[in-house]
Amino acid sequence: MRKKFLATLIAVIMLTLTACGAEANPTVQNLSTNNAEAYNTYMLVADKLAVGPGADGEYDIDFIMEFDMSFDGESMVMSTAGNLKMIVEGDNVKASMSMDMSEYGLGSMEMYIDGDHVYALLDGEAFEMQMDDMMNQMDNSISTPDFDVDAITTSEIIERDGDIVTILTLDGQVMTDYVLANMEDALMNLGDIAMEMHIDDIIIEIVGADVDNPKSMIMKMFMEMTVDGETISLGMNVIYIINKFGSGVVINMPI
Repeated sequence: MRKKFLATLIAVIMLTLTACGAEANPTVQNLSTNNAEAYNTYMLVADKLAVGPGADGEYDIDFIMEFDMSFDGESMVMSTAGNLKMIVEGDNVKASMSMDMSEYGLGSMEMYIDGDHVYALLDGEAFEMQMDDMMNQMDNSISTPDFDVDAITTSEIIERDGDIVTILTLDGQVMTDYVLANMEDALMNLGDIAMEMHIDDIIIEIVGADVDNPKSMIMKMFMEMTVDGETISLGMNVIYIINKFGSGVVINMPI
């Protein structure tokens, strides 16, 4: 199976998921093991990230996606990093997204919205985009998994080096169903493929002084897929570092 096809498939999966961050050798104090409390914290942050037409807000987020994949006796370690900024006031949308896709064989990519003007740069070449296509790209980059509190198998809220850290462990089968449902349209664009998937339990961490000022999110997961008879094992981290949240975001358009 071609490396580019697999990388594109993994990119689709990665853009279906979200995240939060952690520190090494921390000072830790346990505060709570209440699943409902941890779930409410997650939902408050997820709602704040759901910025788009009809949902005012703004943020500036750096993201890192890392994965270690093995298939057909080979292994491949890849990553991509980028930045996403959005400012939404009513029907007025201003946004930018940059992403290094060179490890996928796709080069660098930048996309911009300024009111009704939408365009993209791919390896320095500019081209116009439809507004719906652009907003779908933006939405997919920050979408957060939608689950009920019953999907949480364990949780804890701790104080770590002055930050409040909410840690959720999500049932892997629930997340398998979520990913497959949200990948359906994207997979159709990859052609006629037969795929099975299983995701192990997922760990999500939300770090911040409080839910109104989150600093970072990280999702850690492992999955196995069978694609057209080939088994693929994938370990993945998706990290968001929140630079600005709620106000103070500045977007510089290149033209």
